[in-house]
Amino acid sequence: MEYLKRHTVEEFEQMPEEVCDSYLEALDELCCELGIDTGIYTTPFGTEKAKEDAVIKLIERVQMPNKKRKGIKLTQIPNWDKNVIWKTDRHIDKCRKALIDIIKSYIGNGNLILGKTLKQVDYFDETYVFAEICHMRYEDEVEYLCPNKNDTIYDESNWIRLEDVTLENLLIIITLIKNEKATLLSPSERLTDDYIKETILKSGLVTKI
Repeated sequence: MEYLKRHTVEEFEQMPEEVCDSYLEALDELCCELGIDTGIYTTPFGTEKAKEDAVIKLIERVQMPNKKRKGIKLTQIPNWDKNVIWKTDRHIDKCRKALIDIIKSYIGNGNLILGKTLKQVDYFDETYVFAEICHMRYEDEVEYLCPNKNDTIYDESNWIRLEDVTLENLLIIITLIKNEKATLLSPSERLTDDYIKETILKSGLVTKI
């Protein structure tokens, strides 16, 4: 088997046909496995030489793990590709807003209990687990929040806004509503029995319940 190196055109041409075919097949499979796409070159063995160069550069990078990866900045992307990215981004934002508006209109002032517990990761890589979406007044603004019932301290600081939920989770919520796997509770239905009893007794309107 021929070993990997940067071959010249002459070296490729002088290589025995069986050896050359075996080497190029292995090189092609390796590039496919690594996700390397060099495109097609019209020059003799141009594509093969480009694949060799790409793999060798990747090996060199692995051998120097502390080397900073450059990547491609958005400013380096062709204008046509940038426009596709921006249009797609705007389209996703519109989809998110539409889904959130639908969920909000469905909830009203009630609590939506989902038939499935969802996970959500916030901007700080904190994971929230929720199965309920409620409507409440917080800091003089009406917000829709997803309580995280797995937190040891169940307070407003551990809740997240519906607007911060991922597009994937929004689609799951809509699907649960559509498939009748979500239950909407009215403001009074969402109160616990103990809270109802305690509140009524405190009112002085009854002596016992």
